[in-house]
Amino acid sequence: MNMLMLGKTLTWLVSPLTIALFVFVAGLLIRRRKAGRWLCAAAVLWLIVWSTPASSIWLYHSLTKDYPAQSVETLPAVDAIVVLGGGMIEPFTSVIYPEVSPTGNRLWHAARLYKAGKAPVIILTGAGEQESAVPFLRDLGVPTSAIRLETESRNTEENARFTAAMLARMNARRILLVTSSWHIRRAQWLFAHAGIESIPSVTDYVATMPHVRNQPGHVLRWLPHPETMGENSMMVKEYLGYWTYRMRGYFSRSDL
Repeated sequence: MNMLMLGKTLTWLVSPLTIALFVFVAGLLIRRRKAGRWLCAAAVLWLIVWSTPASSIWLYHSLTKDYPAQSVETLPAVDAIVVLGGGMIEPFTSVIYPEVSPTGNRLWHAARLYKAGKAPVIILTGAGEQESAVPFLRDLGVPTSAIRLETESRNTEENARFTAAMLARMNARRILLVTSSWHIRRAQWLFAHAGIESIPSVTDYVATMPHVRNQPGHVLRWLPHPETMGENSMMVKEYLGYWTYRMRGYFSRSDL
């Protein structure tokens, strides 16, 4: 099993929903009825905890607290804007145009930086960007001549490694790194490991329902919400990525 497939498998195994499923099934199959009922109850409680906006807010804050939102005007001019892929959904049979995914703000923000004169080129890194992200950037007013593509990478580690080679050929030394707020810490560390000086310029400041995000006493913060499980799974994946790369020697203990 290659590292990419191993990572995807581990991500699935440690997601809150998967753990709850395994515990619940174990509770149904165990011969001791009392213990089985306790396991089933624990699985339900586990799901409730991981479905509450309060848990999502806590995880989200732990990932983004060091990366506050910045206005474009405060950012320096650099050699290139690098956008991590995943912001678009590729066109398929019944859809003519590419559609924006939940992380599509990355491309919108990259266009904003380009129009502000922060860099002469935008580098899109990730498979499938030619068919989806490029047309979207053109629709936003970015000329084709200012767009560069790296289409071989399949994860953030490869984003950094393959982009580093492209930047070296361009004699580019410093970049604005555009990705989602919850993803930037791991991404920036991987780009640093690849020898790239990056300045974070992040977007997707989304954790839970806006009307309860900044109200600690709001009752909805403590009630399960269908979107929260997906948000928490996404952030658990980030932490899994930290420890996976640490075991491979990418980061020191102090980084984590």
